[in-house]
Amino acid sequence: RKCTRNMRSRVPLQRELTDISPHERRVRTASLFQHHALQTQVDQLASSKTAQLLHKSSLDPEKVHQDLGSLLDSAGKVLFDGLGFSQQLENRRRVEAESSSSAWGTLSDESPFAALLQQEDNGLVENARRVAAKLTRKGRAGPEEGGEHPRVGADVRVNLANYLNFQYTGPLQMGSENQEVTVVYDTGSDWLVLETDFCSNCIDPVFDTATSSTYNQDGQSLETVTYGSAQLHGYHATDSVSLDESTDPKTRIDSFQFFAAASQTGLTENFDGILGMSRQLVTEEFTHGPLFVEALKNEGLISKEQVSFYITDTSEQSFVDFGEMDTSAIKDGDPSNVVCLDMPVEHLFWLSSEVQAIKIGPNVRTDYGFTGHYNFGEYAFPAIYDTGTSLIYPPTLIASEIISRIVSGLTYQFDQQSGLVVVDCSEKERYPDLELMIDGHWTQILHKDYFLSLESDEGEEICILAFLLSDYQSFWLLGDAFLNGYYSIHDNDDHANAKFCLAPHATSEKAKVWEGEMPGASILDLQWEFNWVFSVYKFFDPDFQAGDVSFWRWWGETNMAVEAWLLGALIFLLTGQLM
Repeated sequence: RKCTRNMRSRVPLQRELTDISPHERRVRTASLFQHHALQTQVDQLASSKTAQLLHKSSLDPEKVHQDLGSLLDSAGKVLFDGLGFSQQLENRRRVEAESSSSAWGTLSDESPFAALLQQEDNGLVENARRVAAKLTRKGRAGPEEGGEHPRVGADVRVNLANYLNFQYTGPLQMGSENQEVTVVYDTGSDWLVLETDFCSNCIDPVFDTATSSTYNQDGQSLETVTYGSAQLHGYHATDSVSLDESTDPKTRIDSFQFFAAASQTGLTENFDGILGMSRQLVTEEFTHGPLFVEALKNEGLISKEQVSFYITDTSEQSFVDFGEMDTSAIKDGDPSNVVCLDMPVEHLFWLSSEVQAIKIGPNVRTDYGFTGHYNFGEYAFPAIYDTGTSLIYPPTLIASEIISRIVSGLTYQFDQQSGLVVVDCSEKERYPDLELMIDGHWTQILHKDYFLSLESDEGEEICILAFLLSDYQSFWLLGDAFLNGYYSIHDNDDHANAKFCLAPHATSEKAKVWEGEMPGASILDLQWEFNWVFSVYKFFDPDFQAGDVSFWRWWGETNMAVEAWLLGALIFLLTGQLM
């Protein structure tokens, strides 16, 4: 098929990924990707237009974790699914200090990556930290403002609480006393992981094992589970687990094995654990952890090993359906609106398809002279559909190329420690809608869905772009910012041929997923042009930094002037010929 060549080139990487569990992936991907996809493509990354992304920003490193850092670090797995950007940046600097030939090249003062860390601070990030500090308090997301969507066809439905449109959590009933805990329903991991009463640094409420007569700890061996920058230490244990004892049919599983946390760092205070729902796939090298959805199907409590997520904003109720999908949750109630995407990446523990192209607004030239529709060519990396992740993580090699085009001509500031871009809330309506081509089909990301909005007690709003720059990543991570507006169906009923399907949900403004043509322009088509102009400008101005605003203003004006001159010359020649 059309993507065969690109996928073959990544076979060694895929084989290494099959040897690890979903939660181990978040630690090991850094070294895996460094030695595979990225090592041979360093020069292109170093010469990318990342400098443009940070041409308006510079931060005092001493202020990084004061206010905004407290919120962003506490979000742990949900906000930073993958190695924390600040940790990666520090690791990169350390490696480069120890070796003269780093796989990433030298982080010199003249590199585009370094330059984007040195520009003028416009105050957005500092203000965001101040506001965010007021939001890091223990609590639960409140009920949605809209009414509940009626259930038609789904075996079991669980309503999800929506915290700031970036964290969706739901209840579980634990133990002999049916204690309720709040968890993230996560298609990107396998184990059920819970904070417990013997956790040394967890914040109440937690699962009180002492009051459950059915709790049993499996031995005294201390284990570790890692979710990006969050890490938990604890024990394997068993107890009864159910989605909600009030549901019909009942969903109680006795003696279900889970991970009981004895200590943790990096998890947000707004939930007590994570319920893994990753793909059920067994290879010769690895067997996944216990999967609750599989147990429900095996016990005959649901008709299919399938979960369907209805992710929306706070104006209505978000939920997850277990078993059969609910056709009334689909736009117009029409099952033909459901489109299943092919998954050419075999032997992975996540439902994954290949992202081949992007459309950023209309296909016109922007302030920097870029067009808006691109194919990714050899950089058509796979995507993981992860309900436990808030943001959208593009592959490292093209992330800055994409984000620089999204924010082109608008006010923003880059937080170098988190990898986040803080934007001016008053300009949100000026941002373009986006489209991603996945497996030859176009999907939508509406501009209203790719911002995180924080609000202080005083009503002050801070807006963060839901695209994050991460280091050493050779895949897309498509979280809630992408899934918002869709009824996403994760079908693991046939373990060897799992499916991922999308349909706009009942109240969504998104269009049906559709087949379309591949854009002709490559995301890196202008790379040679940038390198040549950069070198010429540097020759005449040795003190030039790639993130200098004056350079990009000059570059844009020069482009327009040259185009106007060529157009005028063409008109003159044609006019002369006609006369």
